[in-house]
Amino acid sequence: MTRPITWRPNHALTPGEQLHRWLLNRYPITPRKENLWIDTIASDFNLHSLEATIHQSTILMLLRRLITNAEWYRRQHVEKFEERFENDYLRHHLTFPPQEARAVSNLTFKALEASKQNIPQSTIKKMKERGEKRNTHCGLCGELINYHSSNPNDESRFSLDHIWPRSLGGHSDESNLRITHIKCNSFRQDYASAADTHYEHLHVKVPEGDPSFLLEANRMFRLAVNYQSGFQCSRCQLPLSRLPDGLRLEVRSRHESHNFFNSMAICIECKR
Repeated sequence: MTRPITWRPNHALTPGEQLHRWLLNRYPITPRKENLWIDTIASDFNLHSLEATIHQSTILMLLRRLITNAEWYRRQHVEKFEERFENDYLRHHLTFPPQEARAVSNLTFKALEASKQNIPQSTIKKMKERGEKRNTHCGLCGELINYHSSNPNDESRFSLDHIWPRSLGGHSDESNLRITHIKCNSFRQDYASAADTHYEHLHVKVPEGDPSFLLEANRMFRLAVNYQSGFQCSRCQLPLSRLPDGLRLEVRSRHESHNFFNSMAICIECKR
């Protein structure tokens, strides 16, 4: 089931994550009524995961909408923009009850403020030196990083990625940063999870042994499956940070092609 990724088990949530969690609690996924025909289809095509993905996608869309409109109100109304956002937008337009509108407004503007923070140069230097010393691999694909490269065309050079995206209210403190390739960071953009990227449309049509399999199962698709598994082996649960050889794609059912719902990320040992 697609879910928001639990990146750091013992960290303080960023403002954006707090707002995201509030929205998930406010708008939980609603159970379907029992239907034998639908349940039969669901068992074959994993529609329960599809429902969860659509739900997560909708929540993330609402989160983006709130932050974007908070910025719009801030620019349109220099005075009392928070009050206008709460009353005009949240209460009257989105019909939030007064108490909920106040809570959402506070969280949204905290997320907006966090989204404007740049990574301090001191943090960049500190994390780069520490990553080089520990030979830290890319936090997204698990491959080696070229810490010494200054070539702008080198896709393996060092970069810092916001774990919870900055545009969604992720602050630039060290606890919300990880070391990645510049290319992986660019590929990921500001997506929060697999549901945010609509990867449910991706399919790999050729079998795994076909020479063109790796071409079709490109990095974007592998990243999507890694998101779905929480960047850990789906079988032994070891995190990607402890797997020097990274993760590999594996189908859940041999009766179906590699696609978002029929693929999982496993380590080399579990794939043998």
